[in-house]
Amino acid sequence: MKNLPKKHRDLLVKARELFWKFGLKRVTVEEICAESGVSKMTFYKYFANKNELAMEVLDRMFTENMARFREVMRSERTMEEKMQWQVQMKMEGTTDISQEFIKDVYGDKESEVHQFWAERTSQAIGEVMEEYRHAQEQGWIRKDMKIEFILYLVNKFFDFANDEALIAQYDTMQDVIIEINKFFLYGILPHHPAPGEAGTPSRAEQNSKG
Repeated sequence: MKNLPKKHRDLLVKARELFWKFGLKRVTVEEICAESGVSKMTFYKYFANKNELAMEVLDRMFTENMARFREVMRSERTMEEKMQWQVQMKMEGTTDISQEFIKDVYGDKESEVHQFWAERTSQAIGEVMEEYRHAQEQGWIRKDMKIEFILYLVNKFFDFANDEALIAQYDTMQDVIIEINKFFLYGILPHHPAPGEAGTPSRAEQNSKG
């Protein structure tokens, strides 16, 4: 984003803040322009409409997240550390996200924004599944687990994130998403801290003692 003109960047930053807080439908082009200090004429220089802006915001979010995902998955961390990082990344990415945003993106299945989100999500999941297959080959994921089942669960989790009965049981949308992700990673059994987590010694510390 650094290579973009400042006004283009300002529109993206403020649009993301507003979309995350109020959803897509409730935010107007006029509000985005007012918050970013950019005229409507300049807005339409960069974007044909609000949906095009929303899709660029989402596209950049996906691109940044997948770059971070690749970096972590190819690092020397243990598989559990990598999975814990994914939960942490989800926490960071969902901070201040509103129920309205989730509804607008997931609920209106005919909208071009929803279709764009679904396409980018499918691409991201495909890459994530390849990383999981590699991890399974290395013995980091149970050999008897079908990777396709993981994909099925991920798709179901999108439905959960739009379930009003489930959402009503939590204080924030972020709490819902984190609960879903922790269940996905750890199931219902008590989670035992990995080396370096919650005060336990890291691998380097363990090696120095060994």
